[in-house]
Amino acid sequence: MPALPPDLADALTGRYRLDGELGRGGMATVYLAHDVRHDRPVALKVLDAGTGSEEEARRFDVEVRTTARLNHPHILPLFVAGRAGRHRFYAMPVVDGESLADRLKREGRLPVAEAVGCVASIARALGHAHGEGVIHRDVKPANILVHRGQPVIADFGISRIADGSTRITATGHSVGTPHYMSPEQIGENVEPDGRADQYALACVAFELIGGTPPFPGTSARAVITAHLVTDPPALADMVPEAADLDTVLTRALAKQPEDRYPTMEAFATALESAWSTAVEARRAAEARGAEDGADDGGDSTPGLVVMPFANLSPDPDNEYFSDGLTEEVIADLSQLRGLRVISRTSALRLKNDERDLRELAEALDVRYVLEGGVRKAGDQLRITARLLDAQHDDHLWSERFAGTVEEIFEIQERVARATVEALSVRISPAEDKALSDRPIADPRAYESYLRARYEAWRFSPESLDRARRYIQHAIDLVGDNDLLWVTLGHILVMYVQSGGDTDPGTLVRVDEIADRVEALKPGSPRASWLRAFAAFQRGHAAEALHHGTAAWEGEPDDPDVLVLLGYVNANVGRTKVARGLVEQAVRLDPLTPITRLLPGFVAVFDGRPEDGVQPYREAWELDPESPFTAAFYGWALVHAGRHEDAIEVLEAVASRPDAGPFQSWTASLIHGLRGERDAAAAAITPAFVGAGRTTTMFARALADCWALAGEPEAALEWLEESVRGGLLNARYIAEYDPFLASLRPDPRFREFVRRVAARAAELP
Repeated sequence: MPALPPDLADALTGRYRLDGELGRGGMATVYLAHDVRHDRPVALKVLDAGTGSEEEARRFDVEVRTTARLNHPHILPLFVAGRAGRHRFYAMPVVDGESLADRLKREGRLPVAEAVGCVASIARALGHAHGEGVIHRDVKPANILVHRGQPVIADFGISRIADGSTRITATGHSVGTPHYMSPEQIGENVEPDGRADQYALACVAFELIGGTPPFPGTSARAVITAHLVTDPPALADMVPEAADLDTVLTRALAKQPEDRYPTMEAFATALESAWSTAVEARRAAEARGAEDGADDGGDSTPGLVVMPFANLSPDPDNEYFSDGLTEEVIADLSQLRGLRVISRTSALRLKNDERDLRELAEALDVRYVLEGGVRKAGDQLRITARLLDAQHDDHLWSERFAGTVEEIFEIQERVARATVEALSVRISPAEDKALSDRPIADPRAYESYLRARYEAWRFSPESLDRARRYIQHAIDLVGDNDLLWVTLGHILVMYVQSGGDTDPGTLVRVDEIADRVEALKPGSPRASWLRAFAAFQRGHAAEALHHGTAAWEGEPDDPDVLVLLGYVNANVGRTKVARGLVEQAVRLDPLTPITRLLPGFVAVFDGRPEDGVQPYREAWELDPESPFTAAFYGWALVHAGRHEDAIEVLEAVASRPDAGPFQSWTASLIHGLRGERDAAAAAITPAFVGAGRTTTMFARALADCWALAGEPEAALEWLEESVRGGLLNARYIAEYDPFLASLRPDPRFREFVRRVAARAAELP
């Protein structure tokens, strides 16, 4: 901070402690200061002392007097004014937010509903000032600040007292900022009144909603000319949803003051009324459209994301409960064919995401957002939930629930039903019954179930161990329960997927659990999913397709089912079918890395490696610390011929001792790509080999590594192992896999490909 003039520093000693400079411009400097007497932070505005500043001093005094007279929640108040030596100053609150100019610079434009609310609030604040005889004269985004979550108008520094007194400006000329100046401010013969502020605020409203001022111009002269002679463009052309606001803003932007609204209150009311009418009309049209779509088979399925419910409890250990409630609400709503719900894995990745809801909804391709919070104290619960239309920034529904852990299913059902009602989703009798089901009646077992789910999705060996203990405890409490058994089966699947469980007995246990679930709930899609997974891990592709298809027919919008069935189809060469399945999985589960990369996997297996790179990159960006995403991103880059880029990515995994078989795989690939055959072979560890015995993915990786190492016999051996594991995409093996180039002249390889193609042709 620049040194203060001695007289100013002496005068402020004991009154204010200056902590920094907030900004300077015009005739004043604003400091961040601490009011010693009142023990509070303040913004201290100090008039710059200097020669020829008498008129500036008068303007400053006017600002002090006018601001002090104004008392309104949307006007930044004045604490105190005074002199410090040759310097005048006044103290105001420190604004804890940003200006709308800053917001526009960062985001481009505001959501329509937020912009309407903000402009209406500022309009009423200016109306209050007009009632006190004060015209602001410089309304612009930079002078509208967000303080404690509310918009406030600041800087009455060029205000005019509306009593016929002389206009006070620094130069004696027109006052204002060109993009927001009314025509009468530009001229010399008309004395502006409060309607000039209305015109300026309408310019601000246009920019907040449309992302550009109504008269942008490339120079001050061009802007001023446009204010005088050009009609404003139609806001509807920029933001169709704001079409109903055009009439209001056109009137407020009239060239002649008498053609505008008579008061700021009238302007605010007209703006709010137009937006409210538009929202109601849109809801009615959407309700009719939903009915028409249901009748004629059209696709009018609304998209919804359930944001992670916040843990509002003092105890952070209750996080499992808030996450669990999020998952269960998602599970309830995902059963409904009339609603597209983002999956639990993608939803839980949004925890602590700082993007605004509109941006999140756009990224997820959904319109509606359900969010809430959970406070848990012992058995007592307080839950809040609200449903938002993120596209139109509209609040559709909110409610608070109180109860006990024993009533959690009732509360969960009420949240789901309120959401269904607000979105006008039609549900069948079977879906209605499903919403009423109470899958785990015992609250202790339910808590253990939630803890198990919470630990399982952390996906580390230690957390999977804890998850298994929690779910077994729940089973011990209530006995046979299909949901608990399915969860245990899923945990075992995750053990195998992690590459850390090479025990063939695990798959036997998965089959046993599937049988138990089927006995408890005949036709269970989750039982079919468990069987499909175990079958494919054993290399029984036909069986995996059979059970996977059964699971998909029962739960066509379950991302786990879509991912598994898409993966199996790609491995057996049915890439067209796989492509449709994995694209649907991404729509439902866009933030889970394995789901995000699968379109890339299908593209690579379909001979389109350049199309495959971007999905793998997106998956890696979602979880850059994961050896899985990094290794496969590098693998995809090799397929696209970008070896140097691939090595750079792969090296990050090869240097990590905690990467398990991925470390060995990537290290071997790097050496092989560099032509270091002996080193490529030496990098293959027993852990890598063990993973290849139980997981087709690693068996295929071993074949690639041995081929790069110049060991055709070992490469062919692991290709055979891959086929036993379900890899029947003969064309990928014969033409597209770049790692196998050295094998293609070998007659044994060509015979191997012929046998693979024959096996694939036998699949039903």
